[in-house]
Amino acid sequence: MMEFTLGYLLKRSAWKFPNKTAIVFEDNRITYNDLNRRVNRLANAFLRLGIKKGDKIASMLFNSSQLVEVYFAAAKIGAISVPINYRLVGKEVNYIIEHSDSLILIYDIGLRNVIEPLLVSKRLNFISVGEKTFSDSMDYEELLNGSTDSEIDSFVEEKDLRFIMYTSGTTGFPKGAMFTHRNNIWAALSIMITKKYDFNEVVLFVNPLYHMNSYINVIACIFMGNKMVLMKRFDPVKMMQLIESEKVTMCSVVPTICQRLLEISKEYQFNTESWRYCTSTGAPWPFEMKKAFMEAFPNVVMADAYGATEVFSGTLIQGPEILKKPGSVGRPYVDTIIKIVDGRGMDLPPGQIGEIIFYGPHVTQGYYNDPKATLEALKEGWFYSGDLGYFDEEGYLYLLDRKKDMIISGGENIYSLEIENVLLRNEKILEVAVIGVPDNQWGEVVKAYIVLRPPATMDKDEVIHFCQEHLASYKKPRYVEFVESLPKNSLGKILKKDLRNQ
Repeated sequence: MMEFTLGYLLKRSAWKFPNKTAIVFEDNRITYNDLNRRVNRLANAFLRLGIKKGDKIASMLFNSSQLVEVYFAAAKIGAISVPINYRLVGKEVNYIIEHSDSLILIYDIGLRNVIEPLLVSKRLNFISVGEKTFSDSMDYEELLNGSTDSEIDSFVEEKDLRFIMYTSGTTGFPKGAMFTHRNNIWAALSIMITKKYDFNEVVLFVNPLYHMNSYINVIACIFMGNKMVLMKRFDPVKMMQLIESEKVTMCSVVPTICQRLLEISKEYQFNTESWRYCTSTGAPWPFEMKKAFMEAFPNVVMADAYGATEVFSGTLIQGPEILKKPGSVGRPYVDTIIKIVDGRGMDLPPGQIGEIIFYGPHVTQGYYNDPKATLEALKEGWFYSGDLGYFDEEGYLYLLDRKKDMIISGGENIYSLEIENVLLRNEKILEVAVIGVPDNQWGEVVKAYIVLRPPATMDKDEVIHFCQEHLASYKKPRYVEFVESLPKNSLGKILKKDLRNQ
């Protein structure tokens, strides 16, 4: 019986759409037939290097056709991909490679300074992508040229591990969430149904492909034989030019990208008639910005997605729903079950606040080499997210806070996201992060870190007075600090642990 795996998906699309463009990257265009042949060459090269089913292949690459090839070559031989955030420093990279037991590291030569200390490793095979070759690394293209493009005769099953995605490490060392081929395919099917993918989509990738959302969208594109347009780095003008020239229909972004696109839409004119769908992921963004984006790009269905690395597809709110339900993160994806539970794991009714838990065929198998964290997060197949929220009577989810970010002041629960949403209504404020700080009398009190929108000026009293107009008195910030920027991860998510450490 043929197993429905990621390697099979690419083989199938190469057979169905051999001459259709699969990838547009910089000056290169690759058809599905050529992509499959290059993937086969890389897969056979991995086998020659002694890589076998279940071995780990780490990659530290910018968005590129090579990264897509690495993912699917590993999938064809039953190896497990371990993508690494290219913004990490040497010690962080070393931790992931060692923790995951990776045997190969494929890296972009532009990142050589970061991985330099690792090159002494006798255990790792190093493969460099780029024009310059080094004696201590194999050259990617030479490896492919010396290999065969014959199909791999390797039996891979849907239940086999396919991917280890390391979390952003907001609570300490990153954890490696494990996913099978089946997990990945179900997640791809979920977004294809929800976003109404068809065979003619042109999908622009500007978010990094080492993040779950982008990776799953790649699988969806391969599934449907769609064209993928890859950007190595975000540039707002270049992005709009690509939307116009490649007739892009869909893309996923983060709120900071939306803000930049809004800014340039006032300076430049682009033909965006083809663009029909845009998903924002990774971080909350103000309702007023969503509204402004929808007005600036009226042909685009705007969607706001909420989830986690460990589950990928959580909830989605799109189009008119965004205006109808301000503050909501939407309803569950088609294959996702979400419940709100109390501290004992008991279901809570609409309107009551509790922990958000997920169930579905895409939920992680657990954390690699971390049984303790797995037991804490997974209970009878349910993933306990650590996020707090509630459902309304119509089944729309509202996200309030991380459990660890909730502030308890004088016995009252204060949700930082509620205060942040209020402050972001002020046109002078560009970004804000709210945390709890120790207080002898109240246990904790609220502190707000604020980035102002140039050239605006503001003082502490003005901030507190603005909050008093919209919030109960005990929720207003006791301390206010104006900063030039907030610490963030690569998806634009604010790192509150860094603020607390300060």
